[in-house]
Amino acid sequence: MEKITHIVFDHDGTLVDTTTMEPYLYDGITEILDFLSKRQVKLYVWTARSKDSTHAILTDLGIRSHFEAICGGHDAQSKPSPDGIEMLVSPANPQNVIVIGDSLGDIIGGVSFGAHSIGAMWGHGDPNAAIAYEQRGAKASFLKVEKLKDYLDKLI
Repeated sequence: MEKITHIVFDHDGTLVDTTTMEPYLYDGITEILDFLSKRQVKLYVWTARSKDSTHAILTDLGIRSHFEAICGGHDAQSKPSPDGIEMLVSPANPQNVIVIGDSLGDIIGGVSFGAHSIGAMWGHGDPNAAIAYEQRGAKASFLKVEKLKDYLDKLI
């Protein structure tokens, strides 16, 4: 694998729990974003949510400044099309990109783009999702953000 220079995160279910009245960051998200920023990895958000709503949530939660750009649901073809990823990271080599998300659309889009796709299971807690992610081409899946950080530490 090439050196990872860009990471694209899904929003709902990966960075932020939006199933409650007040959205909140999953445990470990701030730490992993700080870790990646210190390593000078460029970070992005690719979401089906609107760009304005995503921007507002990330700003309210104090992490918007970590991200180079956001691709919302109306900015590109919907997932699993990789158009949003390409819009965010172009002209980066797909081999230098990781896509992290909690849905099959995230995994399929990342794989279609040629990126290293990783399943985020901490939002739904379903370890069986790893099988479906792997069948769609995910390189790894994690139930805890801390385990993802350990994994990324070896790649970056």
